[in-house]
Amino acid sequence: MLSPAENYDALIAATRWAIPKRFNIGVAVCDQQPADRPALINVRPDGGLDTYKFGDLRRLTNQLANVFTGLGLTPGERVGILSMAADGSLTERIYFSGVVFSTLGFGDIVPFGPLRLLVAVESITGLMLIAWSATLTYGVLERANFSPLAKREAERSSGRR
Repeated sequence: MLSPAENYDALIAATRWAIPKRFNIGVAVCDQQPADRPALINVRPDGGLDTYKFGDLRRLTNQLANVFTGLGLTPGERVGILSMAADGSLTERIYFSGVVFSTLGFGDIVPFGPLRLLVAVESITGLMLIAWSATLTYGVLERANFSPLAKREAERSSGRR
């Protein structure tokens, strides 16, 4: 519990976090709670509710940990996290990918951890493909005499000006 303070700065100055060197937030927040106690309520877009109990979270996080172990990750390694400023829907993920691919940059959705490497590769791939597409389009138009330079060159070689 926080102690009363005159203002926010005083409250922050007086707050001390006693976090052990090795601390597992999953155990502290989830595993020490009764398995049948409600932990999370998700409101679906249709208005329906999904209720998860601490036992459900424990089971699901253990399944995810087993998947990561199967992929070769060891305790203490980090996986990519995407901080979503919006709702985390497929539309938002496509938006993020499009912004990165088109090299516009990002700010409202931010990658963390190893996911940053994937985002950098996607950005470089997008830059290369956009440049390649522009070069290819220019080459096709030039061969089809749609470019101003090609038209002038064609007029010169035919003797017209």
